[in-house]
Amino acid sequence: MVPRGPARVLALSGGNSASQISSEEQPSGQNEVAIDRVSFENPSGQPTQRATLYAPQSRRVIGRQLNPSHNRPQPMRSHETLIQNPGQGPIWNDGGSVVGSGTEFGSVIDSHLEYEDYGDDSYGFDSYGCDSYGCDSYGCDGGHSCGPGGGSHNASLSMDPCRWFASVELLLLFRDGDLIPALVTTSPAGTAGAVAGRLPAATTLAGGQNEFQDLTAGGRLTIGTWLDSHRNRSLVLRGWAATESDFSFSDREGVNGNRILAVPTTVGGTSNASLVAFPNTAENFGRFGSVGLSGSSNVFGGDISVRQFWTGGLGTVYDVLYGYQFMRMQEDLHMQTSSTRTQDPFPDAIGTTLSTSDSFDARNEFHGGQFGLAGRYREGNWSFDWLGKVGFGQVSRRAERRGSSVISTNTPPANIDNTGLLVTEDNRGVFSSSTFGWVPEFDVSIGWHKYPRFDVTFGYNIIAMTDAVRLSGMMDPVNTIDAPNAGLRYDTFVMQGIHFGIRHVY
Repeated sequence: MVPRGPARVLALSGGNSASQISSEEQPSGQNEVAIDRVSFENPSGQPTQRATLYAPQSRRVIGRQLNPSHNRPQPMRSHETLIQNPGQGPIWNDGGSVVGSGTEFGSVIDSHLEYEDYGDDSYGFDSYGCDSYGCDSYGCDGGHSCGPGGGSHNASLSMDPCRWFASVELLLLFRDGDLIPALVTTSPAGTAGAVAGRLPAATTLAGGQNEFQDLTAGGRLTIGTWLDSHRNRSLVLRGWAATESDFSFSDREGVNGNRILAVPTTVGGTSNASLVAFPNTAENFGRFGSVGLSGSSNVFGGDISVRQFWTGGLGTVYDVLYGYQFMRMQEDLHMQTSSTRTQDPFPDAIGTTLSTSDSFDARNEFHGGQFGLAGRYREGNWSFDWLGKVGFGQVSRRAERRGSSVISTNTPPANIDNTGLLVTEDNRGVFSSSTFGWVPEFDVSIGWHKYPRFDVTFGYNIIAMTDAVRLSGMMDPVNTIDAPNAGLRYDTFVMQGIHFGIRHVY
């Protein structure tokens, strides 16, 4: 909730004093409606006075009473009778004008009325915050009023703390995963070297499944400010990031071990394998080797939007939002192998070591506009917020494949090449492109006004980026090494999860 402009008490009816304090009997224009009638208890036994309250359409008047022990406003539900304090002065409306005498029928303990916030979807000010009582630690005391009629009224950015709001949220996120090809295989001891590690008979140790599917944490920060004194338009900045999702694998085998390690490949359309570790046998395929994999996925983004009040009613508000959207998603994979010959038909080749490296890096950046709708429903201390929007603009994509091989023999120098086991002369290099893409997002949350000026929130969020290049789109599904495909495939990246947070509201 946020403080709004003053509610006009236009007519008091009932009792002998009605004619003395009545003013206008009808709304002043089509944009005003009667939204409540508030009872004023008469201490002298006369009939109860009732005031008809008028305000701009879709802005519900909220009554509040003071808690005598804390001298702070406490919330009352809409359309409830205000608590009275008989015989203690005049009745004031929200703008500070006297609308009636309290001597005939008493006066309201807290005559301050305010509208429910319809100016922002989920980051509005609350009735506990800046009002005619000041804003405690936020610099509005000392005569500076933060309620309706107080603070800056310019339709522009202001450093007045009564115009600012924020939220901090913890994100628990799941990516949709990325299917990468099988990268490390093994075969049972005793398997012939000519077929060891070859699919489909071999067992896959790494790859061949969706990666980056584990739960990761993240955070989201929202900062906003009202652009007008009636809280109908706000400027909201959001920034969010997910922690890195990664996977890794490593294995090795000694000279006397029986473990077989291989990198599965395809040559001429037929399954093959590059042996990394193999026990000494009569076939002279003996290798001592190791293999290691590491992959990571990072994603973050942000947006800035203007949120304009559209319509509302019955405790619900709808805003239209428009602005700028940014999002970046990156995935990478690195594979290293080292294999030393321990057995070979040519004695001079024994001791030769082959070290290889293959790296794949996919990066996507989205820049564009955004448009959407946001809404809120508040009942008492509970609120329900939702946001649906779509970004539209340019997706810039960059895919890089790098490889290296170092052959160390008994007679230096070493032989160095810029290809690996999977990255060859046919597919290595950097490939860039841009296309029109979309970034849709949907978010819902439930808020509980647990602490003064703070809501505790819980919700769900899903966001996607279309036409993105991923690891699976730049790697050959079957690791073809004799004629690898240098082309790229594009897919939609999706991330979803739940969030917990605390929202500072005025």
